[in-house]
Amino acid sequence: MWKEDGSNVIFETDGDAAWFMDSSQTHDGAVVWRSGAIGDEQRSVLKTKVSGPGKISFWWKVDCEWFRTLRLDSLAFSVDGVEQQWINGEEDWSFVEFVLEDGGEHVLEWAYIKDEADVGEDYEDCGWVSMVVWEPVLVTLNDYLNCTNVAFTTSGDAAWFGERDVSHDGFGALQSGAIGDNGTSRIDATVEGPGIISFWWKSDCEASFRTYVLDHLVFYVDGVEKCFINDDSGWEHSSVAVGAGQHALSWVYEKDEEGSSGEDCAWLDEVLWMPSPVDDPIPVISSDDEVESALQGSTDANLTTFVTNVATYAEYREWAQSVKGSDGETPAGAAVVKASDKAWLSFALGSDKLIEEEITKEDVTIDSFEPSAEEPGSFSFEVSIKDVNIGSDAGKERLATVLGIEGSASLDDSAFSSGNVDFDIGTPKDGKATFTAKPKEEAKGDGGAFFMRIRVNQ
Repeated sequence: MWKEDGSNVIFETDGDAAWFMDSSQTHDGAVVWRSGAIGDEQRSVLKTKVSGPGKISFWWKVDCEWFRTLRLDSLAFSVDGVEQQWINGEEDWSFVEFVLEDGGEHVLEWAYIKDEADVGEDYEDCGWVSMVVWEPVLVTLNDYLNCTNVAFTTSGDAAWFGERDVSHDGFGALQSGAIGDNGTSRIDATVEGPGIISFWWKSDCEASFRTYVLDHLVFYVDGVEKCFINDDSGWEHSSVAVGAGQHALSWVYEKDEEGSSGEDCAWLDEVLWMPSPVDDPIPVISSDDEVESALQGSTDANLTTFVTNVATYAEYREWAQSVKGSDGETPAGAAVVKASDKAWLSFALGSDKLIEEEITKEDVTIDSFEPSAEEPGSFSFEVSIKDVNIGSDAGKERLATVLGIEGSASLDDSAFSSGNVDFDIGTPKDGKATFTAKPKEEAKGDGGAFFMRIRVNQ
């Protein structure tokens, strides 16, 4: 037995002639194996043993007889005696990857095989193999879920199992087991909160009928349903905040008393558990009742006005953990955000940098202003704020709390009012806010002129 440079497996060779190290050929600087000289209807075999599951990769090359679609002589790769792939003719170096999903010992073979007669061409009449690399794959539940900091178990009427045909990440996912009516197939885990659990999931089963939920995949925290999917859902992303203490997490595929549809199963992939420090200035919460206490100590009074439920709080918290400081590069940190009196203004604008200074009228620019093509009498315009990148994910409702339009038939400052204008906020584009506005008929006055300006609430 030998070990080839560039490979991490142990080879042995048999057949009618042994493979040998060929110093006349190299691939990427690695020594290569060459099949032995054999006659018609003979074989030269190079083989190794591996313990699956895992992935084998290698480079190979052949120079032998061929004729149109006839195979004739060839170099073949086999797993446990079953041929998987072959090449022939004057084939230059090519790369091969092959996944072995089954556990246990496997025999891998590369065989140069000759048919019953030559056709008279001048070939090297052999094959080469190089850089054979075996990568064992651990196929635990965690591997398929891409999660390393949570222990998972599976139970119910049928266990979940790993598969590679359907996944969100392109590698593999867990699929619920095959169950009958009134059956369940579940995944369970325990975490120590506070933190956020997020995951991708998908179902292909019966859809709801009116108000009745039939077959479905449910996510529970401590036995309390948090969310579910059913029907042919496609991949969806969900995240749930988990409070302090130990909590039981469960994903359960549940069938009702009769019927099935589609694949009649569900999938789970890319589970991410993000624990939060216990002393987090903006802690994880799990109910609306905790919002007020979680915001205590914040210096921006607007937060308690506009952040009133766990969903908005979770969005605010996620933004606060990633928003940059004054240098525009380093995260500001949750403590700095909590101490900022511009926290809501920065969050509502979807800014990627914490706003520290008051926004003045000189900082606001109307970059474009033109009649709307969609509605006569309306105007569309874009607005930018100096040194602020208005995020495309800033929601319309949040933007409306800090940006608005006021109108007047005169330039009298006291006459400007948002009640004089009907306006709509669009999706921010290229760091700018977009508006469509229309003066109200009763506010136009007799002079024909009408003026509009941007209002910033901070």
